[in-house]
Amino acid sequence: MDSIQTILSKLVNIRTYYPYEDSAHQYLSNYLKISGFAVKTQTVSTGRSNLLAQRGKGKKSILIYMHIDTVELVEPGRVLSLNKKGDKLSGL
Repeated sequence: MDSIQTILSKLVNIRTYYPYEDSAHQYLSNYLKISGFAVKTQTVSTGRSNLLAQRGKGKKSILIYMHIDTVELVEPGRVLSLNKKGDKLSGL
């Protein structure tokens, strides 16, 4: 299984601002499925959706409900990459 840093690095390298969020949705959906989650897509409008993922039942269960898009890059020269400063990771 990939490390959190590897997963985040892959995610921030995907354009996730509207209307490009589907690539991130597919990546997350596939990753969660191979990680044992039951995954559902909630269509919001054409080309836009939320992702619901669930694993386990009862007291030890996990539910992830996410809206995937971000805002478009507005800073000239900024790239889609994961930045690490000390113990903090950031990216669009």
